[in-house]
Formats: sequence, structure tokens, C-alpha cells
Amino acid sequence: MFWTVEKLQARINELDLFRYRDEMGIDTFRIKLDAKGAIGAYPSEDGEWSNIRIGDRWQGRDVYYWLAADFVIPSEWKGRKVLGRFKLGQTGDGTNSGFESLLFLNGAPYQGVDSNHEEEVFLPEELIGSSVQLRFRLWSGLGGYQSSRVMESRLDLASVCWLDEACDDLYYTAKAVLETVRILEEQFLLKYGLTSKAIDWLGPEYAMLTVIIMAVWGAIGNYMLLFIAGLQGIPDDLYECASIDGANVIQKFWYITIPMLGPVLQMIVMLAIINSLKGYESIMVMTEGGPFGKTDVMYLYVYKLFFPVSAASPTVQQIGYGSAAGFVTALIVGLITIVYFAMSKRLNQD
Repeated sequence: MFWTVEKLQARINELDLFRYRDEMGIDTFRIKLDAKGAIGAYPSEDGEWSNIRIGDRWQGRDVYYWLAADFVIPSEWKGRKVLGRFKLGQTGDGTNSGFESLLFLNGAPYQGVDSNHEEEVFLPEELIGSSVQLRFRLWSGLGGYQSSRVMESRLDLASVCWLDEACDDLYYTAKAVLETVRILEEQFLLKYGLTSKAIDWLGPEYAMLTVIIMAVWGAIGNYMLLFIAGLQGIPDDLYECASIDGANVIQKFWYITIPMLGPVLQMIVMLAIINSLKGYESIMVMTEGGPFGKTDVMYLYVYKLFFPVSAASPTVQQIGYGSAAGFVTALIVGLITIVYFAMSKRLNQD
């Protein structure tokens, strides 16, 4: 199958839906007009409240409202990042026509919420399993140069969920890859003479190169941190003694730096092996192993035998064959592990 930037964007959009788990909608809020509009006001249950639901609208110009809702965070979410998702209107496009609001959590100011984007609020872990009071103090806005305009706000989204961090990391990694592909467009390469023809980064010729670049980009930062920590642990006395004995830069690197980095190298090699064997998630999002199987790595191939990733995938579900392939994969991983331990033992002896 021929893969395009548009198809990658569609896969990322699908992945976005899996970031928020066990989402519970807050369908009904209470609303009341804050006629005084005092500075530094705190929530109060006094006054006349009415109910609004998702999709309802309210209007005003330079007026204040209170929105209120109560809910209980399930105790089963203990140890997870609990997230509130709120969308209470649309952007003001730079004319000050969008609303501003302050979220009070159990009576205390917690976080600002505005109309420029869908707001995501991480809730404190200590509130898991208990009742939570949400109070929004909203200001309608002025309307900027459109002085006679009546502002309209709308309750578009209000829900609570827990964030799937692994899925969230994959989502933003895929978005970064997509943005990189868009920046490295054909005109840029042609303009500076880096290529003589148009390049399809997710096409048959360059798909694997794109996957490799993404994998290197994602891992090199962590490895560099480990190398820096290892280098800082090498005593300067060793280099000074080597200099006195007449050793040059290459000899210092080969006989001091490399041996002293042995434990760090072992760890990095182990992490690189693990990541290379299990790192199929990003490939599944980008190409699903395509086009024409050019990026079909071992674990992705086995995964697709059990769970075909899409109806358009050329791989059909084969449980028996997948079990056999999984067994062979385990043997390969075992062989690589034996080789790694043998090399590690030899490095320790040296």
C-alpha cells in the first residue's frame, strides 16, 4: 500500500482517541450570573442557579458567570494521571472576544481556562477516590474593536479520564515525525541541491530510512545522557598520568576512555537491543509495515498475524502461524541474549 502524509495524519488522529481512558462525561452543570463581578471573588452557593447541559449556550458582554459541577474520581484510577478535559467556547481571534475563566478546585484557585484551545487539567493524585467540586468563574470578554458585539459562550466538552502515558508519548512522537516530514519537503531539498528529484519520505524507496531516522532521533538523547554521566565519572588523574607517560589523544581514548566506559556501554547496548526488538509501535502508526512490506519488522509482523492493524492490511489473521512465528522470535531473542551476556562477560574480564 502507498503511504502518504495524509494517511499518516489519519493514523495519528485515530491514536489520539486512545490517549484518554475510561472517560466519564460531565453532562450537566449549574450556572448563575455573578452580577457584582468583584475582583478576587471565591465560589459561593448563594444566588439563583439554573442547569445547563453539553451543547447549551449563554450570552453576555463584560459579564461574569459561575459554572459548578461535582463528581467522584474512581478509586480504581489510583497511580494514574487523572485528567479533566474542558472546552467552553472558541477563540477570540486576537480581538479579545473570547472568554477567560478561573477553575476553582474544592474551593481553591487551581488553573486558568480560556477559549483559545481545549483545556486539559491534571487533577491532584490525592483526590482519587473522593468527591471533587469544580467551580469555573467565567468572564465573557469585551469584543475588542467590535464594541457592540454580544459575546456567546458554549459548553462543548466536560469530562474526566485517566491519561494513557504510553499512548500519549507515541502520539506526540508520531506528531513530531509528521511535522519533520512536512518541514523536509521536496522543494527544500531541491532548492539547495540536496536531491535531483522529488522524495516521498513514506514511499517504497525511503520509508525504512524515515523509520530509522525517527528511531535514532528518539533514542540518541537518552544514550548521550548516559555517555555524559559515564565520562564525568572517569577520574582526571588517569589522563594526567597518561600525559606524563607520553600518551597521545588517541591512546588516551582507546586505553582509558573506552575501558572506563565499559559498564555504560554494556547498559547502552542492552537498551539498544531491547528498543530495536520491541520498537514496532511507531512503525505501526507511520506505515503499518508498508509500503509493500518495506518496513515490516519482526515484532510488527508477528503482531499483525494475531491482530491485523486495519481492514486494508495485506496480512490476515493467522493464530496458528502467528504462534509459530512468535516461538521462532523467542528463540532469536534468546540467541541474541546469550551472545550479549557472553560479550558482557568478556568485557568485564578485560
